[in-house]
Amino acid sequence: MHGPNLAAVLTLSATTGTAGRGALLAFVYGLGVGLPFLAAAFTLSRFMGAFAVARRHARAVTIAGGGMLIGVGLLQISGAWTDLMAQIQGWVAGYQLPL
Repeated sequence: MHGPNLAAVLTLSATTGTAGRGALLAFVYGLGVGLPFLAAAFTLSRFMGAFAVARRHARAVTIAGGGMLIGVGLLQISGAWTDLMAQIQGWVAGYQLPL
């Protein structure tokens, strides 16, 4: 995923502008790649608290997930899954994003 993006940044750096512009483009690209990892590192302790609830209820979460998998499998085998998806697509067909 990063290969084509980095190639585009390096191509722009080599073909347009100065070395300073190339350095700036590479720096901004590096920020874009690195900032999500830094944000994840700084918020990890907060998320670990939220996951502690899931760890305490791991058996119930596993049973509920297994039940949902079995339910979806039965819906797919019976053909009801296709009908359900068609109905949901009908509901959202006219929806437009508020942007």
